[in-house]
Formats: sequence, C-alpha cells, structure tokens
Amino acid sequence: MGRRARRKAMASLSDSDRDDEMEKGHGSEKHAATVEDHAKRLQDHDYRRELHAAAAAVHEDAVAQSRHARHAERRKVRHEKAMERELAHLDEEKESYEAKMLKIYKKHSARREKLDAKREHKEANSVSRWTSTANATARRLLR
Repeated sequence: MGRRARRKAMASLSDSDRDDEMEKGHGSEKHAATVEDHAKRLQDHDYRRELHAAAAAVHEDAVAQSRHARHAERRKVRHEKAMERELAHLDEEKESYEAKMLKIYKKHSARREKLDAKREHKEANSVSRWTSTANATARRLLR
C-alpha cells in the first residue's frame, strides 16, 4: 500500500481505529524516524545558524578593527604629511632668518669698515698735522 492509499485509509478510519493502527506500528516507525530526522535537521539548522551568527560577529569585529586600523593609518599619514609641511616651513623660516642675519652682518661690517677707515684717516691726519705743527714750531724757533 502506497502512502496515498494509506492516508486515504487512515482518513476514513475513526479516531480510535486510527490510534489502534498507530499502536500496531503500521507506519508509525517510519513516521518516528522521519520526526527524529526532522528534529536532527532542525538542531543542525539551529547549530548552523549559531555558527553563522558567531562567524558574522567575528567578521563584524574584524571589519571594525580593520576600519579602526585603516583610520589610524590614515591619521598617521595625515600627521606625517603635516609634520613634513611644518618642517619645510621651519626650514624656509630658518633660511629667511639666516639671509636676514647675513644682510645685517654685511651692513654692520661695511659700517664698521667705514668707521675704521675714517678713524685711520683721522689719526693719519692728526699725526701729520702734529708733525707739521711741530715742524712749523721748530722752524719758528730756529729763525
């Protein structure tokens, strides 16, 4: 008897007859095996769902960490670029300051040389003046 015929026969039986048929074992063993198999599959399905949820959680955590790492790397790169710009700016300021100091040094050196030359000229004139004055005085005295 096929499944369809058995169903038809079971449907036509009264409740008590149906229970009797089930107690005899006619079809109930197969049904029990099917129910057990179904229960196993449900458990397996639940287990797989739990595994998937755990894997998804691990993946989300890894994504979050990698996102954090990427952002940290980007921050690091931005910071390094900013530091390079700042160092370049400081180098430019240093060069500018050195050029300014060199210009001031040259200006002061030129002024110092000019004053030294003026002093030397003045000293030379005063010596020659003194000499000429001494010579004139000596000439007067000798007359």
